[in-house]
Amino acid sequence: MRARKAFFPILFSLFFALAFASSISMSGEGFGNSLNDAKANALNDLVSKIAVSLQSDTEVKYYDSSNSTQQSYSRDTVVSSDITLIFVRYDVTESVSKAEKASGKYKCIASISDKDKEQCISRASVIVNEIEKIYDAYKLETDLRARKAYCDALENRFDEYDSCCLTARLLCYIEEIPSYSSLINPEQIAIESKKIQEEMLKAGLDGSMTDTTTEGLINFLLSDLWNGKDTSSYVFSQKTSSEEGFYSKNYKIGDFGPAGGIIFYDKGSFSDGWRYLEVASEDVPGDYVYGKSGKLATSTGLGKGKENTELIIALNGKNGSYAAIACAEYVGGGYDDWYLPSKEELEMIYSKLYGNKNLTMAKTGYWSSSQLNSSYAYGFSFKKKKSFTDSESVSYKVRAVRAF
Repeated sequence: MRARKAFFPILFSLFFALAFASSISMSGEGFGNSLNDAKANALNDLVSKIAVSLQSDTEVKYYDSSNSTQQSYSRDTVVSSDITLIFVRYDVTESVSKAEKASGKYKCIASISDKDKEQCISRASVIVNEIEKIYDAYKLETDLRARKAYCDALENRFDEYDSCCLTARLLCYIEEIPSYSSLINPEQIAIESKKIQEEMLKAGLDGSMTDTTTEGLINFLLSDLWNGKDTSSYVFSQKTSSEEGFYSKNYKIGDFGPAGGIIFYDKGSFSDGWRYLEVASEDVPGDYVYGKSGKLATSTGLGKGKENTELIIALNGKNGSYAAIACAEYVGGGYDDWYLPSKEELEMIYSKLYGNKNLTMAKTGYWSSSQLNSSYAYGFSFKKKKSFTDSESVSYKVRAVRAF
C-alpha cells in the first residue's frame, strides 16, 4: 500500500539507536554468477534486514473538486520493505575465498547511507516538481488516452517519492524531504485511473500503458511542458495495443534528452530497457586512467557501455579514480544512471553529432569502456577523428552516456 511522508510517524523503538549515530548506514550481502544476480541478492538481504512495518491510523484530507469542499477519511497505513529503495550503493567485487566462490562468481554489498542525503533530498525536489507539473496538465486534459497516460506517470512518480521518503525515514532525516501540494491525492488518482480504464474499455480502447510510454510521457513533460511550451497541440496515438501504448513522443538525433544531454542514437523501438542514447553536454572534470589491468568480457557494441562499466567497476572497486567510476558517479540533469560509453558508442557520437553546436569535445582522446586485451583498451580521438588503442594506465578524458 502506498504511503506519503505525512502519513507515517517514526517508530521510536526502531530508530532509537540510529538517531544518535554520526553516520547512519545499512547494508546487505549477496553472491551471484552474474553482476545482476549478485546485486539482486544483496538488495534482498538489505531489505530483509530493514524489515520496516510502520503503522498508524491516519486522517487523510483532500479537496473534492466536484463540490468544492474539503473532505477527509481515516485509514490504516502500512509501509513495508517491498517499496523499492533508491540511492542504494552497490559495491561489486569478484569472489575471493573458496566459500564465496561456491556462492557465486561475484560478491556484492548493497548499502544505503546518509552520505547520499543531499542527493536523496535533491531527487525528491525534482520529483515534487514533476508531480505538480503532470497534475496541472492532467486536470486540463480531456482525451481518455492522455488522461490515462498522465495517471500512470503520476503513479510512477508517487512510487519514487515513496522511495525517497522511506530512505529518509530509515536514515532519520524525513523532515527535510519536500512535499507536493496537499490538493494532490494519490488515492484519488488511483481511483480515477481505474475509472478511465473502464471508460476506455467501453469505448473499445483496450490495452494498458507500459513503462515505455510512461517514461516517454515523463520525458515529454520535462522537455516541453516544464519549459512552459503549449502542449494543447500534441496528438495522442490511436494505437491500442499494450506494446505500442496510447502515447507517442519521439526524439530526433541532436535533440536534447531528458537529462539535458544530446540524443545521438535511436534504435527505432523500445527494448531491453531503452530506445535512445544521450551523451552528456560536458566532460566529467579531470583526466582518468582506464583502470588496472585484467581481461574482462567487455563488448564494443552499441548499448553495451553500461554493462562494460559494471564489469570494470567489479574489477577495480569503488575506491579508486578511473574512467568507469568517474562516469558511474556522474550526476547530470538529476539522473545518476550515466556510464562510460563503448567503442561504437563513442564512434556514433562523432558520426552523428560532429559539428553540432551544442556538443563540444576536447581534441585530446577519450576513453571508451571497451578493452582490446588485458592491458590495452579503446579510445577515440576527436582531433584525429578515429578510434585508437592505448595502455590502460594512460590518462584521457571521459564523457558520460546514458540509455533510456
